Amino acid sequence: MKTFQSIKQKLVKNRIIFNEITFPNKAVSARTEAISLTNNYNPKNAIKTLVVKTKNSYYGLIMRGSDLIDDKKLKKYIGKWSIVNTQTLKERFGFLPGCVCPLDLDLPYLIDVKVNKLEVWSIGAGDPKKGINIQKDIAISLINNFHVVSLT
Repeated sequence: MKTFQSIKQKLVKNRIIFNEITFPNKAVSARTEAISLTNNYNPKNAIKTLVVKTKNSYYGLIMRGSDLIDDKKLKKYIGKWSIVNTQTLKERFGFLPGCVCPLDLDLPYLIDVKVNKLEVWSIGAGDPKKGINIQKDIAISLINNFHVVSLT
């Protein structure tokens, strides 16, 4: 399983600038309140990374934590899709639900246009009580294969 420590080590090794977020409790969805123990979490920057599958492929979706997928819009880009189940997320990708880090998951990504307008992304990082803040431009530079589209 990918852990916060393994993700943090990769970022530090590659000299990637980020801030660690520590929360007082576990969560598997984007938090709606600024309750970090490190006082550096803004729910307006909350990003969720969803892994979806199609008939022949997997994709990562990066969107605001409070937003819902517009099924018709997503179908237009990738066809029929479904969110991967917990077992697939753990066994194939090494993440627990709510802990997916887009910086440590080599997939083609669809990034929602709303997320692309944010300066800072607060993202999952392998632990339900942890996360990281990273400048959006830095995060995007670490994602190899992506398209910015309207998902919501």
